[in-house]
Amino acid sequence: MAPVELPGGIEGMTVLGHEALKEFLQHPGAAKDARHFTALREGRIGAGRPLLTFATVPGMTTADGADHRRLRSLAATPSPLAASPDCGRASRS
Repeated sequence: MAPVELPGGIEGMTVLGHEALKEFLQHPGAAKDARHFTALREGRIGAGRPLLTFATVPGMTTADGADHRRLRSLAATPSPLAASPDCGRASRS
């Protein structure tokens, strides 16, 4: 990991490399929910900032704890449509 400074003087951290990212995201102390981010809570990241939407949209990548595990299990479950022989074929109407 390495410290970064985002536009507006917002301090953060970046994870370098795939293995390091996996380790970081699996750590129970890694917070992904934007409510944990001090600069956001303090209003230092205003509307129109490119990363604001990415960080605040509710979903698996921004959820913590039990909610993250629940969403991750849904994403990891194969779709019954994937086993269909027609999967990937264009419909002919």
